[in-house]
Amino acid sequence: MEKRLFQKEILNRLATGASLDSLKGNDLSDKQYSIVYSIDSLLRHHSTLHSNKNPYSYLGHMLDALATDSGWLLSENIPPILRAKLFDINGTYKHTWESLKQARILFEQIIRDENDVDILCFCAHRYVILSKMDKDLQKCEKTNTIRSACQKLLPVDNDLPRQLLELCYDQRALPDIEIARNCELHIQSAWDSHLYNVVFNYLDLSEKAYRRLPKGSSDEDIRRIQRKRVDYYKLMATPDDENLKNNYGSRRYYIEEAIHSLMHAKLPGYRNEVEALKIDHDALSKSMLASMPSFQYRGNVSDIVEIIEKEFALLDLEKSVCYFAASPVFSLISKVQIRSCVINQREHVFLSQWFPPAQIDRNGHTLYLLPPFDKNNEKTVMAYMQRYAGKLYRYIANVAILPGLSFIQSKDGDIEGFIGKIVEDSDWIPPKRKSTWIKGLVAGFQGDFCAAANLLAPQLEAWIRYIVECCGHSAYSINDEGVQQAASLDIMLSEILKDTLNEDLLFTLDTVLISHYGCNLRNRIAHGLLDDDQYISDVVYFWWFALHICYLHAYTIQNENDKA
Repeated sequence: MEKRLFQKEILNRLATGASLDSLKGNDLSDKQYSIVYSIDSLLRHHSTLHSNKNPYSYLGHMLDALATDSGWLLSENIPPILRAKLFDINGTYKHTWESLKQARILFEQIIRDENDVDILCFCAHRYVILSKMDKDLQKCEKTNTIRSACQKLLPVDNDLPRQLLELCYDQRALPDIEIARNCELHIQSAWDSHLYNVVFNYLDLSEKAYRRLPKGSSDEDIRRIQRKRVDYYKLMATPDDENLKNNYGSRRYYIEEAIHSLMHAKLPGYRNEVEALKIDHDALSKSMLASMPSFQYRGNVSDIVEIIEKEFALLDLEKSVCYFAASPVFSLISKVQIRSCVINQREHVFLSQWFPPAQIDRNGHTLYLLPPFDKNNEKTVMAYMQRYAGKLYRYIANVAILPGLSFIQSKDGDIEGFIGKIVEDSDWIPPKRKSTWIKGLVAGFQGDFCAAANLLAPQLEAWIRYIVECCGHSAYSINDEGVQQAASLDIMLSEILKDTLNEDLLFTLDTVLISHYGCNLRNRIAHGLLDDDQYISDVVYFWWFALHICYLHAYTIQNENDKA
């Protein structure tokens, strides 16, 4: 493309805000293509300008190639935001203060006139960095501009002004007293918007700024911030909302944070306040334990719950999930152990000769009759083992899994994002089904076991077929009419995968999914045989088992957790 036409085309597109993408498909020389690519990349990806280490050297060939003609890039016809960026590029690459000053003036003008959040945020960040270099700029002018940007950003996102003030703190672009007071102005707004993490971010930044002032000049201000932090933690530990009141784990966590803050700050009268908070903490601990399913089940298993609580107390959300998925406390029960328990329970050996054990549903229908017990008959022993295992899984769900889930739910963090990481990392989950696995596992963490079961039951069956095919076997057979049929789960577990998966995993899969003597969840879910309340009693272990399978082969996540 002829040089003058090439320059004119770029100028027209910049002036109208049009993309330069289509230009790259025309007959351009290598140098012209490189120029278009560089300009387009810089102007479309704002993030390169957010760093104070501006990586503009790779754009140098653009300005060098245009040589004395580079002035056309800074034409008045180009929109202010693009002109500001181009002045910024030119000044940063050539170390020309005049260009940087022009960029700073344009950014200031855009902050006054612009309402688009992305552009405003970008310009404010660049203004902070460039204003630090301008020794002639009046402090009041700089302060007013930054304050104006904060006021415009505040209604959109309470945290955006904090990010801008954090940059001012790092760059020393504003006096520390100004940063601290600006933070304090935004705290109440963040609290009213229920953005509690943002509240504490503002408090932390405000305290940092006060601490950088000359020693002794801000002691009262620091005490005021520390007092506010404790008060906000105490408020969060005593919510008005009924649902939040019942989240004993979260309330207890905020009391712990209040105690820690008091001990660290040593505020006046802190010892008495700490003792009072410890009493509240103990009361909440008792309420939390009393509300857990293990105490609504047979016997007192508080020792198990207390062991789980101590383990989770030391872990953040991600490590808690890893512990939950792999810890021996929740692990699969050995088939050998179950066999031993069944044979050693002598009471059914005699009674079953005359009164075979039966399973009756809540409508009075007989689901199955167990044959008389005969320890020399392997098929009979297996039936009793699966019946015993089904009851054991429900017990484990009540005394370990549900309490563990309660502790995880009380922790802050992005559970959906982390479950997504585990599923994506797991080699065992079929690539085209990972999205459904994520939804099903997350539903369980949110307490919706109905959704979890209906999403995961068919996926677990599909997973078994996937493992069969990964092992080089076929998950289908051809009948006498030449039609391909999916192999039954029973055949896949008892014959095809017999020498591939360990016997504990195979026994659990059989008991949970297909055995009439066990949980038989595949059939009961598919045919709508579960009432709403049965999803809690029967599905919890199945949901945890799906998480366990997924985590078994998430090697990267496991390694990161082991290092931590």
